[in-house]
Amino acid sequence: PPGRGPSCAFSMPSPTLVATVAALAVGAASARSPIRGAVTRQDEGRVLSKREGFVELAATHAGQARDASSWANCVEGLRPHKGTFQSKHKGNVQSFVSSSYGVLSDAGCDMDDTDILYSCVRLAFEATGDVNTCEEAIAEEENAPKQDFSGLACTPGAKSATFDSNDPATWDAQPLQVCSEFLNNFGDSEGKRLLRDLAGCHLNGNSKTRTKLSPRTNVAMHQHAASGSHGIGFVYERQSGTSKVTPKVVDYATGRAGNEYKWTHSGTGYNPDFPSKCSSYDQVVPN
Repeated sequence: PPGRGPSCAFSMPSPTLVATVAALAVGAASARSPIRGAVTRQDEGRVLSKREGFVELAATHAGQARDASSWANCVEGLRPHKGTFQSKHKGNVQSFVSSSYGVLSDAGCDMDDTDILYSCVRLAFEATGDVNTCEEAIAEEENAPKQDFSGLACTPGAKSATFDSNDPATWDAQPLQVCSEFLNNFGDSEGKRLLRDLAGCHLNGNSKTRTKLSPRTNVAMHQHAASGSHGIGFVYERQSGTSKVTPKVVDYATGRAGNEYKWTHSGTGYNPDFPSKCSSYDQVVPN
């Protein structure tokens, strides 16, 4: 709630916030078919959507769409770093992966899918050994049907005949809340983008498989932060018995242990705890 915890240096609420978030959502598109069977329509100025087979919602960065799980791009993006792989890491894949989160993130590699990631690193640097997993993943992406989507956003004051925990268009969006002690972790462009996406209810979660977790209520999820070396733990928390949903940053990790995160409040694990152990939240309007 407002007034609790340290003051935050974010902009004051703007009447264009909802329109901006909606525009970002409409602009996002994934080459891996984020929505199958999507149907959208306008109803009293609000975008409604009925979704089936929600596979992946691509993250948006600076208003531009990017496919964070394109393994072909991952391999091509890693190849310029072959010298570092050989000289600094002595050809050790695990050593390279554990200390190269920024490089992997810039290349568009999915750091949560370890089997494919290791296979793609070998393909980029060695072109030998067990690279079939990566080649199969690339072939699957190339053969996937290309589909577009729109209307992925929640709306303050939204009224819907039926509440759907997996459909942000049916949520009455409440202001974004951030655990007070983590307010200073979102000052760079990536952090601001994460908060904008979360406030608009179109920040997806990472999973241990290639499928991303679409926005859903009362489920703790995480996304990469600081180019993959950190993690943001978040939840879309529904007020019981209502359609009110509050996007919340509930935990933050400043380190990783392999494929898990070292959460501030939740200890080491893949996702943070929910309900959260954070004791104080601040309302934030992203800029």
